[in-house]
This record gives sequence, structure tokens and C-alpha cells, in this order.
Amino acid sequence: MTNITPALIASLRELASKATPRLWVNMDDDTFFGQIRAIGEDDDNFELIAEMPELDDRTADFDYIEAAANHLPDLLDEVERLQIEINILMRDGTYKALEDENNKLRAENKRLQKDLQSEEAWAQQYFKLWQEALLMKAELEARTYSVNRDETVDFFCGECGYDAPNHSEKCKFYKP
Repeated sequence: MTNITPALIASLRELASKATPRLWVNMDDDTFFGQIRAIGEDDDNFELIAEMPELDDRTADFDYIEAAANHLPDLLDEVERLQIEINILMRDGTYKALEDENNKLRAENKRLQKDLQSEEAWAQQYFKLWQEALLMKAELEARTYSVNRDETVDFFCGECGYDAPNHSEKCKFYKP
């Protein structure tokens, strides 16, 4: 990334000041297609700035040139304004304090993300154990039921733990 120094800003301003000082427009109509023209204050004076070679279609390049020519002075003003603001913040220590606070928040964020991953892993393990316990409970209840009735049970729900005669509509796997 280029370091935007006062010298660079000055050279860009000099280039902009030497260029045609009117609004630049990438013409996209049938008559002037492929041309960048500078529009005068009365909108009737179109001065040719650049023309695309015939059968060449680089409209994106011409859109870029138009945007750069029309917005460069405003962008340079904003860069200078922000540089002044940063210098003021650095001079009074605010910048350093903000940078320190930002670094603390980043470290805290990393720690919290690690804790969250640990909590999620624990919750997944707990849920798996809970499912296994529920299945064992269902098997035990099914065996107890079959022993009490002196018969075997062909069906029991591994989700809610009930065998076929006691299975209810409260279970999402209920099928009458």
C-alpha cells in the first residue's frame, strides 16, 4: 500500500490542476460512445479529452478515468482532513489509548471465542450422554414392562422411552 504523504498529495493536486477543469463524462450515447468529454458550465460545450480506439470496448477503464478525474480533489481533501485528525489524536494520547483498548478487546474476543468453542463441545458431549441415558431408560422400561406382562415388546420409542401400548401423541415420533 502506498504511503500517502504530503508530497504525493501535492503532486496529485498539481496533476489535477493542470487537467481540464470541468466535469468529465464517459459518453455512452450513440453519437459520442467511447469518448470522455469535459462538459462546460452551460452544458453545450463538450471538449474531447480521450477517445477509445475503434472496435475497442474498455468502458470500465473509461468509467474509472471519469470517476478519478471527478472525485480525486475531494478524496485528497478527505485524506488531509483525516491525517490532521489522526495527528491531533496522537498528540493528545487519545490514539494510543484507543489502540490499547482495541488490542484489549481483540484479546478478550479471542478468549471468549475459545470459551464458546469449549462450551459448545461440552454441550454436544452432554447432549450425546443424555440421549444415551434416555435410550437406556427406554430399553429398561420396555424390558420391565415385558417382564411384568410376561411378554416381549416388539416396539419401544428410543426418543420418549415408551413402548407401543403407552406411546402417546406427546412424542414427535408417535405413529398410531
